[in-house]
Amino acid sequence: MTLNNYISFLAKYLPKCGFGHKLTTNCFLNHSPIGRLKMKRYLLVILFILQGCSSIQEYERLIQPTDTALQTYVGGTVFKIERSSDLPNAVGKADMWGGKIDRGFLELRYQGVSDDGRLVFHVTDVQTKSNETSMSRYGSDQSTFNARSYGNSTYGNITTYRRPDGQTIYLAPNSTAFAIDSDEQEEFRIGNVMVRIIEATPVGLTYIITESKAQIPKSAQ
Repeated sequence: MTLNNYISFLAKYLPKCGFGHKLTTNCFLNHSPIGRLKMKRYLLVILFILQGCSSIQEYERLIQPTDTALQTYVGGTVFKIERSSDLPNAVGKADMWGGKIDRGFLELRYQGVSDDGRLVFHVTDVQTKSNETSMSRYGSDQSTFNARSYGNSTYGNITTYRRPDGQTIYLAPNSTAFAIDSDEQEEFRIGNVMVRIIEATPVGLTYIITESKAQIPKSAQ
């Protein structure tokens, strides 16, 4: 990371440089050598704080309640799991403000009864691709003017820091249809969710879902 990018990132968390000035690249460059050394130490402390943030975690959240009778219609959702992960900061740790990135979802829908009497379901798994960071989400474009005077004239240059681009896009969904014979199979598992069929008709489904294990955040790869 360049000095300009690093200081611009820190400016979000630290509006002052330690000398009471607005934190910018020119603020750093315009200090005396001793002032720069003090400022470097000051910024290193902030960097250590950022590095001390927790590691990136991934999360899954089941939308529907468990261990209770639920109903859905033909084409309706049986259950949906939403995925997310921590927003990374400049040093690859979790954002200290708790920002999250959308990581897609897993959804099961009821599609009715087939001609041979089996229950038809449709499962869709959607994932995302993201290059978002705390700098791209919270940062802003900044311009600084470094001026020097010669006699009655003033010269200088303008330096502009552009906020890095960041976006999260949905990848092509992975969708699969399958059918079960409810007379022989009253329950089935999709991921960590067990679905138990109570009653099924061509236009509706009554069921209970349970989680096969506790929802513990898992470390991001």
